Amino acid sequence: MTGLILVGHGNFASGMHSALRLLNGECEGLVSIDFQEGTSFEDLCEQLNKEIDKFENDKVIILTDLPGGSPFKAAALATFQYDHVKALTGINFPVLMEIALSKDYTEDIDQLIAQSIVNAREALMEIKLEA
Repeated sequence: MTGLILVGHGNFASGMHSALRLLNGECEGLVSIDFQEGTSFEDLCEQLNKEIDKFENDKVIILTDLPGGSPFKAAALATFQYDHVKALTGINFPVLMEIALSKDYTEDIDQLIAQSIVNAREALMEIKLEA
C-alpha cells in the first residue's frame, strides 16, 4: 500500500480529504494534517513524522498546498529523513483524486507523480461561456 499524507494551511488538508471522501468514499491509507494558526513548525514536523512512521516501510507521498510554506518545508525535510517518502506541492483536487485512485495500482511512484502533474495542468482551464 502507498500512504498519502495531505498537509496544508488552515483546513486545506481536511477539506480536500472530505471532498474526496464525498466523491469516492474512504481512501485507505490517506491521512490529513491541518497546519492551524498557533501550531509551531516543530509540532508540524513531529506530527508529520508520526504519521509517516505508521506506514513503516510502505511508500508514502506527501501532498502539500503551496511551495515555500511550513507544510512544504516539513515535507521537504521528511524526504531527506525517509528514503520511502516523496513529496508534491501545489496540489489541487484533480491531482489528489488521480493519486488517491491510482496509488495502489502502480509500482512506479515517480511515474504516477509525473503523470499527475501533467494531468493537473490539463485540468486547469478558464471557463468561458459564449453567447
